[in-house]
Amino acid sequence: MKKVLMVCILGILCFKMAACDHSDMKQEVNKEAFTCQEIYERITADIEMPKLVEVDPELFFDRYGISLDTLDHYFAVMPLMSAHANEILVLKAADEKSVVEIEAALEQWVLTAEANMLYPEQKQLIMEHQLVTKGKYILLVIDAHAKDIVKNFEALFE
Repeated sequence: MKKVLMVCILGILCFKMAACDHSDMKQEVNKEAFTCQEIYERITADIEMPKLVEVDPELFFDRYGISLDTLDHYFAVMPLMSAHANEILVLKAADEKSVVEIEAALEQWVLTAEANMLYPEQKQLIMEHQLVTKGKYILLVIDAHAKDIVKNFEALFE
């Protein structure tokens, strides 16, 4: 009786392990189908973020110097207060040639933000910003967890 019970339990465990262990299999996803907001949500899902607000479309060009015509779509968040520097932008360029132009505008904006920041800790965050491009997607991160966010972004495109 004990042997039969042991064989049944062993069989159930083997079946359960075989059915559930797919950790080494990559899930095939169409990265081009993600919206910038979906990318933002995926890359920040496991990170505790401060309260940030979406950048208003009317403010976008004035703030970053990037024409909306050069973008397919975007998602950008900024701090509620100017005393904080945390900022994340996920942009999808309209075409390949716009990528360089967008990167240059973002680097210029980072320099301006750094020059205007009065708080040393926040200025350091800006100085340690991360700007990453994957195809037509561009990510700018100013946050204490920037490296983790970039790692999540890069993993999304593997």
